[in-house]
Amino acid sequence: MRVYLGKYYLSKFSNPGIQDHAVEEIKRHPDYDAHTYANDIALVKLKEEAAITDYVRPVCLWPQSQSLDSIIGEHGDVVGWGYDQYGRITDELMQITMPVVTRETCVQSFPQFYARYTSSTTYCAGHKNGSSVCNGDSGGGMVFLRKDTMRWYLRGLVSISIALRSQFCDYSNYVVFTDSAKYLGWIGSVIAK
Repeated sequence: MRVYLGKYYLSKFSNPGIQDHAVEEIKRHPDYDAHTYANDIALVKLKEEAAITDYVRPVCLWPQSQSLDSIIGEHGDVVGWGYDQYGRITDELMQITMPVVTRETCVQSFPQFYARYTSSTTYCAGHKNGSSVCNGDSGGGMVFLRKDTMRWYLRGLVSISIALRSQFCDYSNYVVFTDSAKYLGWIGSVIAK
């Protein structure tokens, strides 16, 4: 398996700044549940170190001490090559800014779905206006620019959203994110090995 860093066009492999790395190991969370998407997080270890360049930069991990309340109503950015509203994979890396909503707001909007897939280790974000992430964006990070440090921080990972029978996703509903800040202990223990 290979990982491409700094990539902007999905179909092109010669963009300036692209780094091609072999994967040494993928470490899935030991309590991952494929039926409920609980603990939907994994770490990828590269065989060689990535170079920090104008095209490839690390993101900071969110401090565990900060509760989810600190980002309710805040807007985070998500990028990906998921399906568009016409059911086509996008070739150009797309970006969307999405507000984080309370769990109550999320569950009340569609109880049969969100009551099953949300928990204390997830959060919901999105617009109910026809713009959202979609299949193909799963695993992508939601990042926030913190004004106090002027650095980008990872807070969540795209986990699951509602799909329509006629389409790959429903752009009028919220998206469930794995709250990566709740997994800092596990991340630290994996990295330390």
